[in-house]
Amino acid sequence: MAKPKIGWTIKSLIAGIVSGGIAYYYSQNRHIAFFILFFTTIIVFLHDPKRRFIRFAWALFWMILALNKYFFEFAGNLAGVKFKVGANEVDYRVSIVLALMMGLALFLDFLEQKDKLPKGLFSKVENTFTNSKNNVPGKINAKRDVHIGDKN
Repeated sequence: MAKPKIGWTIKSLIAGIVSGGIAYYYSQNRHIAFFILFFTTIIVFLHDPKRRFIRFAWALFWMILALNKYFFEFAGNLAGVKFKVGANEVDYRVSIVLALMMGLALFLDFLEQKDKLPKGLFSKVENTFTNSKNNVPGKINAKRDVHIGDKN
């Protein structure tokens, strides 16, 4: 009998409830417990392996916001040494490339959710080795079949 699969949404809710319960047990504050429950549920939900492209799109979105919105510069004098530390505004071309990458990630997520993404496109590729004596596909016995330095 096959085990029933628990969906990622249920797993994230369970993780949130457990973390919220632990937070409430230690803090006795329901606001802190609810805050931890909410954010744990969201973080676990967003780390669903099937949602990797949407997660990448969100990361690119926040990069676009951070790189275009905030630029700063700190100037100071420390032990007689003057310094400047900061981040400048990025060029508009960087934002365009990031937006295109975000669009591609959203498109790949759409294809993956509709199960239209080609199976071999982002899957693990395995090599097929042959047995050196019989030239038959299969496992190689490294102690017997592979000889370093043999010219045969």
